[in-house]
Amino acid sequence: MDFESVARRVFDLYGEQRYDEALQVVAGAATDHLDRDDRLTFWRACLLAMAERSTEALEVLQQGLQRGLWWAPDLLDDSDLDSVRALPAWSEVEHRCSEAAERFSRRFRPEPLIRPSSAAVPAGTVLTFHAYAADPVAHAARWFGAVPPPWTVVVPAGTVPLSEKLRAWPRRDAAAGIGSQLHGLRFPSPAVLAGYSQGGGVAADLAWAGTVDVAGLILVAPALGTRRWDSNAPRGVPAYIVVGEHDRFLQDCLELGTRLHEAGVPVLVDQRPGLGHRVPEDLEETVTEALEWIGQHAGAQSGGAQM
Repeated sequence: MDFESVARRVFDLYGEQRYDEALQVVAGAATDHLDRDDRLTFWRACLLAMAERSTEALEVLQQGLQRGLWWAPDLLDDSDLDSVRALPAWSEVEHRCSEAAERFSRRFRPEPLIRPSSAAVPAGTVLTFHAYAADPVAHAARWFGAVPPPWTVVVPAGTVPLSEKLRAWPRRDAAAGIGSQLHGLRFPSPAVLAGYSQGGGVAADLAWAGTVDVAGLILVAPALGTRRWDSNAPRGVPAYIVVGEHDRFLQDCLELGTRLHEAGVPVLVDQRPGLGHRVPEDLEETVTEALEWIGQHAGAQSGGAQM
């Protein structure tokens, strides 16, 4: 089973509170996905804690530390681990993880991943931003395969390290870290910003703040939170929003769609039946349709996109 399928199954079972079954999926994936040890170990600890097996959850984290794994304080604050934090040995796990995170942060230098266009005359550039606690390499592989070959694809890496491989975006001012990664690089226009979950919120922030000139947005299950763009909505950036009917951010997406529509901004909310908070399996078709829709609602730009 590929890792995307593992993740979908684990989170589906988690949502149904079938923790023991989710643990079996995680255990089965461990030998096939050795490069995802940090994430699988963390999932196992969370699932054990939710299954009221807190001592075992703590032991899983301790064993992970012995293998060289670590998790940033932001991850360890996960509410799934509330019962584990009450155990006496928790403070040592927290201390060792904090030290490892600090050492890693001192040498951490995020760099974008880039797939050049295959066309003699490129169609433009899609800059896509990953979710919270995501592996930028895995996100890049997914979008490199989904975006049509004539487009250049750029995947900036989250500037907040959460483990050896997992990244996130700062809750405020993600633009600074993104700008430093892309400074001086030129990409074919027009530019389209895209993102999943936290990355969707980052893409919207950049577009509506005017940080970079963009032709449109592709927001996949965007985590919008408390963001309010009413005053900036008339900037006119077309937004193609994909969200599942069971996504916890569905209402935020519907409200944003209404606000943009009332402001005269082109917007399409593609609500998917049966889908929760995850990337749709037909991402390639979705991105192709979104780019075509944006092309119909945004004027072509000349020159190159630059940050």
